[in-house]
Formats: sequence, C-alpha cells, structure tokens
Amino acid sequence: MSDPTRFIAAVVVALFRGGRVLAMRRAPDKDAGAGAWEALSGRVEPGEDPLQAALRETREECGLEPAIDPRPIASYQAKRNTDGMIVVVYRAASETGDVVLSPEHDRFSWMTLEEFTRACPFPQLVEAVLRAGSQAAIGRPCLEIVYCTQCRWLLRAAWTAQEILTTFEGEIGAVALRPGTGGVFDVRLGEETIWSRQTQGRFPEIKELKQIVRDRIAPDKDLGHSERK
Repeated sequence: MSDPTRFIAAVVVALFRGGRVLAMRRAPDKDAGAGAWEALSGRVEPGEDPLQAALRETREECGLEPAIDPRPIASYQAKRNTDGMIVVVYRAASETGDVVLSPEHDRFSWMTLEEFTRACPFPQLVEAVLRAGSQAAIGRPCLEIVYCTQCRWLLRAAWTAQEILTTFEGEIGAVALRPGTGGVFDVRLGEETIWSRQTQGRFPEIKELKQIVRDRIAPDKDLGHSERK
C-alpha cells in the first residue's frame, strides 16, 4: 500500500541545442512511463539539492556536460506510479558532444518544441519545456526597452530593438519591449539602465547605443560604420 504522506523529490532538465530540446524515450522495461518520450529527469538523492541532482542526472542519462541556469523555471506536483512527486524544472544548454544513452532510455531525439509537444504524453512536463523554450539563451544578457505608450513611442522602441538584435544576434539573449507612461524611454541591460531619456534629455542615437551595448557585452566586437570616429 502506498503511503499518502510520501513524496518523491525529482528534477527535470530541459536541455537545448540549436533551438531544439533533447527528448529521451523511456526503455520498455522501466516500471514508470515505459516507452514514453520525456525530458531528462530523475530523483533527488539524499544529501543533494535539486541543482546538484539536475547536473548529475544530465551527465548520467545523456553523457553531456550542461550549462544549467541555476534558477528553476517551474515546479509541479505529479505521480510516479502511486507515489506523489514534487518536480523542479531547470533549463540547460549543451552545444557540443554526443549523447550517450543510459539504461534508462532506448532512444533520443533533438526535437523542436512542436515535436516535443506531440510526442510527450505528460501535459505538465510539456508546459514546463515550452516555458523553458521561451526563456533567453543561457549566459546571454537581456535588453529591455521601456517606452511611453502615451507618447506613441512603440515604433521607435521596436526599431531600436531590431537594430540591437541585428547587430548583437550572437551576444544578446533577448530584447523585451515594456510599456510605460510619463515620457519614459529607458534602455536596460540586465539590471543596469544604460540610457534614460529623462536623464540624458534626448533619445539615444542608434550608433551610440550600439557602442554602449558593445562596450558592456562584447568589447572586442567591430561595429563597422557604428564605430566611434
């Protein structure tokens, strides 16, 4: 008989490479989820914290060395056979190396998010992987542009975002546009405000904004026509 007060602590690692997530098919002799497509997952062992478990499980189940975002992106309750389970989900990336299967799985595939959604039979896991896929690339900074909706500065903000993404497509994880009011036009890189219309008294020239971004995230990058004269 199952103990209703017993919970298993587990982790899931949504491991990405080139915009695809690593999907693993459970071996047919497994007692839970046999034959099902899933993400990397496993129990938290005694004495481990969830992040340590995520690193260990990734190495054991696929043989890759992941770069894991230490901040969990989701958690949910589930069932493993008759036992309750708490699952903590992490996002990770691995750009090189070959997958080496453990006895836990008999196949693997680098799937698009759409393919994973169709293949995986676990709705909560699918939702978590989709959320992971929407996050910025691990290790790359995010840029945020806060613009005044009352002033109708959305087009200016969108054009600025496009210019930054075009120039720094390999260095920027994401650019977000956030509505504001009161004449605001701020550009933030991570936690730092690198341009404020209120402080500077004007909009940034795209050339100087690119130089500011470059100096912080890619100081050796050649900006071509946007270099200082």
